Amino acid sequence: MRSASRTVVTVLLSILVLGPVVAAAQAVSGTTADERAINGAKAYLKSKGLTSLKLNMMMPSIFTAGSTGEMANFEKETGIGVNYFEVGILQIQAKAMSEAVAKSGSFDFWIGDPISLPDLVEAGLVRPIDDLVARGKPDLDDVVAGFVEQGRYKGKTYGMFGDGDNWIMVIRKDLINAPGEKQKFKAKYGWEPGCPDTYEQWYQLAEFFTRDPKGTGVPELYGAMGYRARGWGWRWWLQQFYAKGGMPFDDNMKPLIAGKEGVEALKDYIALTKFMPKDILGWATPQAYPFYAGGNAFSIMTYPSIAIAAEHPEKSKIAGKNRYCVVPGYMVNGKLVRRSLQGFGNLLYVSNYSKHPEAAYWLSQYLTSKEVSARLVSGPNSVWDPYMKSHLTDPRVIKARTKEMLEIHLKNAQVTAPMILIQGAVEYNDVLDQHVQEALLGKLTPEDALNRTAAAWEKITNQLGRKAQIDGWKALKPAFPTKNVPD
Repeated sequence: MRSASRTVVTVLLSILVLGPVVAAAQAVSGTTADERAINGAKAYLKSKGLTSLKLNMMMPSIFTAGSTGEMANFEKETGIGVNYFEVGILQIQAKAMSEAVAKSGSFDFWIGDPISLPDLVEAGLVRPIDDLVARGKPDLDDVVAGFVEQGRYKGKTYGMFGDGDNWIMVIRKDLINAPGEKQKFKAKYGWEPGCPDTYEQWYQLAEFFTRDPKGTGVPELYGAMGYRARGWGWRWWLQQFYAKGGMPFDDNMKPLIAGKEGVEALKDYIALTKFMPKDILGWATPQAYPFYAGGNAFSIMTYPSIAIAAEHPEKSKIAGKNRYCVVPGYMVNGKLVRRSLQGFGNLLYVSNYSKHPEAAYWLSQYLTSKEVSARLVSGPNSVWDPYMKSHLTDPRVIKARTKEMLEIHLKNAQVTAPMILIQGAVEYNDVLDQHVQEALLGKLTPEDALNRTAAAWEKITNQLGRKAQIDGWKALKPAFPTKNVPD
């Protein structure tokens, strides 16, 4: 009896002590993901005996203008606000790795890219959020296939996906339709000008529409735009390499980039650059978008947020004059293969060293809900890109982006390949970027550039451990598209 009594007492104590924990682990109430995020945030503050809270956030500077309004809305609804500090978008990973070493808790969450995820998980910085996902039930089912997987690593969820950065191509339909242009183009190249099926056709369009009537060497109209700056350009080459049918590694992590597909893609990448402004070697989004929206180029292949700039009713000179295209490709074994690239794609990460990780999660869920994400991707200052199926029919997004752009964007998503998202990705990509840039500048031949990259990749793989890298590569391969062209 004494034993039985003790058992009853133990059970009662367990109920008293663990009851609130069990209750806290239950799903949060609310009919929508943003409502559940607000309710979860309020309940968290109450559980801590707080009425307000300020989270610290590391913010890529390019996203500040388009994001802070929604953060202010969340603070108004919940009492949880944000103190953010801005960092250049290419410095985010280095700052995050510094925090992984320092473990200071200097920021609670941040916006980062999928490239960093494997390294940051292995370094212990990123907090897994599956427990909070189970409670909050975010709108993951509405995310376009393939995107949500970029926030996962080794079977766990670490980041809330919030930015569909698969590339789109834009051309100037007004220039094509100008009197006599179609006839002149067809007489020279043998096909009706429009969205190019192949990179060869894009080259022909760029050549034809580059206009330098005074012969100054500085065209009044450039035929093409694509990023070529250090830190960015390698992504554009990688997309062309994928369209050639190339893959970075074989099943044993032996590099495949220096073969015929890689060399041909790099030669084409370099050749197209002559129809781009000379300053393109130092440009990224803040420079490229206004230049194109100013009517200075015939075509651009870039992130889908170009539509916000190109269709801006006040700032753009070419609003309504654009045609949005599925990305071009190559003929491989007699069949056209198109590949878009998920060239960035923001994730909202929660720090393992945050004092308030749950609060940071609720704000992340709020920002990536159907309703709030639609407001973010349609905002006039936003560079967040559509990534949910519901964005396709949302009137606000359609008004900001155009129906054509949204339909084409999601078509491109069907043939979108990921970047190299395995441990050591930052190192693999940086050495690739370095050598692609040297080939572009004429310091190395395309063959030498890719052979040097392959040799460096082998060293990185051996340093990290080939078996672990083989496993990581094997896990990533299913994220590659199986379709050659979108439906």
